[in-house]
Amino acid sequence: MLYSMTGFGRGSASDGEITVWVEVKSINSRFLEIQMRIPPILSNAEFELKKIIKKTISRGKIFLNAQIIGGSGVRLWDIIVDDSLLDMYADLIEQVESRLVPERTVISLDRFLTMNEIFTKIPNTESQERVVSLALSAVSEAMKSLRQ
Repeated sequence: MLYSMTGFGRGSASDGEITVWVEVKSINSRFLEIQMRIPPILSNAEFELKKIIKKTISRGKIFLNAQIIGGSGVRLWDIIVDDSLLDMYADLIEQVESRLVPERTVISLDRFLTMNEIFTKIPNTESQERVVSLALSAVSEAMKSLRQ
């Protein structure tokens, strides 16, 4: 059957707490080119997502956009604190404080929250597995929708 290479498809998948929405747009092109705009939690699954597209389409320029909506009880990310760096900053602040007049020194804890290098955000393993599974389903649905 002959299919148009220009089209649009949508797909979604949900497990009740997490929902993944995917939009796929395609335009005519001699070769297969896939461009993806996906959240960082899906970066490890990029190859698998492309594999689903390649099963459905052999040529054309494909644009995939994915969004994740997590419920209030879902923890998609874990935050790790670099304790040694935090200690170095705390020591430095103590040194600065000792040089200044105590009345003029106001250093609050929220200053540390602006120091991004102290914190590392990594995907929560359990949530990431759920999100990847939902994304694979949503991409499959979007590709079916694209073909209709």
